[in-house]
Amino acid sequence: MNSNQIRCFLSVGKTLSFTQSAQELFLSQSTISKNIKNLEAELNVKLLDRSHQQVKLTAKGEIFFNQMLKINQEIENLIIKVQTQDSEISPTVYLGYMDIPFEEIYLPVAIRLINQHLNIKLRMRIVDPSSTIKLSDLLKRKNLDFLIYQKDYFVNDKSIGFYPLLKKGFSVLANRDDPLYFQDNASISDFENRNIWVWNTGELLPTVDKLINEIKASGINCSIHEISDSMVLTDYVQSNNGIGLVPSILYDKNMVSLRYVPLKENIPIYYGIAYLKETESKNYFRKVINSFDKAVNISKNKW
Repeated sequence: MNSNQIRCFLSVGKTLSFTQSAQELFLSQSTISKNIKNLEAELNVKLLDRSHQQVKLTAKGEIFFNQMLKINQEIENLIIKVQTQDSEISPTVYLGYMDIPFEEIYLPVAIRLINQHLNIKLRMRIVDPSSTIKLSDLLKRKNLDFLIYQKDYFVNDKSIGFYPLLKKGFSVLANRDDPLYFQDNASISDFENRNIWVWNTGELLPTVDKLINEIKASGINCSIHEISDSMVLTDYVQSNNGIGLVPSILYDKNMVSLRYVPLKENIPIYYGIAYLKETESKNYFRKVINSFDKAVNISKNKW
């Protein structure tokens, strides 16, 4: 049981709507649903009744909701109490991240470095690229100060700066029954007569657009489908409905049933930190950037 599962459950328990909760949490409905299902599996208790296109709490779900709501409020009150005891005023800095496997490795390192060297209150917030929220608006509306994502999403927005942390490419996602699973790398010629699920956000990314155009220009016979939810894409690949094309940054070494096979196409994807350019004037800006840069360099060999 983790904080993301609790946050999703409490939101749906309050709104009784996956649509409303998705807007409130900046997550996709499938991400929220999966978090709640994982919570139910860990507790071995059904918390929500999803029948007849309606959502309601079960009897046990209502008990858990009411008690967890109180516990969550106590935790929030404790955090506020601890923060107000600081003798020196510290700015609160909000950072959005995608919750991908590599972030589980380097984010704790970055947070430790920031806590050691900076007098700021860092608040972390999961952001789902497949949600209906425009990511650049989260920065412009000051919901976030920094957002960890890929550069080409913001390439046409002159008000947003970007600091690259990693340069990667695309990978082919294949399950154990697929011949590509055993290859060291893949090329477009391997897509002949294939059903391909290409990860993309609601807004077409330049790197994805370039990759799709190169596949089409190759003249091979294949079916291309764009999909914004990486969890659904993974389910399709696992159920033998085709192969996936995803940014290599999504690599998960713990997912043994699937393999991320590097694609040989030279289409670089820069993963890093986006921010409003005006943030560069903040006295904490450079130290935050340096902390993340150092954390990634320390952690990338473990990934």
